[in-house]
Amino acid sequence: MSSQMQARLAALVAVVYVLLVLGGSLVRIALTGDFFSLRLNFVQPVTWLVCILGLLIAWGLWRCYAWAWWLGLGAVCFQLYRFGSWVVANYSLSHLPGSNVLLALFLLLVFLLLLLLPGTRAACSR
Repeated sequence: MSSQMQARLAALVAVVYVLLVLGGSLVRIALTGDFFSLRLNFVQPVTWLVCILGLLIAWGLWRCYAWAWWLGLGAVCFQLYRFGSWVVANYSLSHLPGSNVLLALFLLLVFLLLLLLPGTRAACSR
C-alpha cells in the first residue's frame, strides 16, 4: 500500500468516526423517540468540537499536510485518554459498554495505527 493511500485511509477512518459520533445521536433518537435528548446532544460543544476537528483532520490527511498528522495524533491520544479514564472509573464485568462505544474505540485504535505507520508520516510532509 502506498504511503499516500495510508494517509487517505486514515482520513476515511476519521470521517467514519465523525459519522459515528453524529449518527449515534440520531440512532438513539430513532430508537427511543426522545427528542429532548437529541436537542441536548447537539447543543453540547464537545460534540461539535469532535466533529469539526475530525473533519478538519480528515481533509488535512487527504491533502497530506503535516499539521493534520500532528493534530490527528494529538486528537486520537486525547480521545483514547478520555476512553481510558472512563473505563477506569466505570469498569465492571456486569456492565460492559455498548457496541457503539466499542466501535468508536476500535476506530480510534485503527486511526492511531494508520497514523503511526512510517508511510503515513512520510506522506504527510507538506
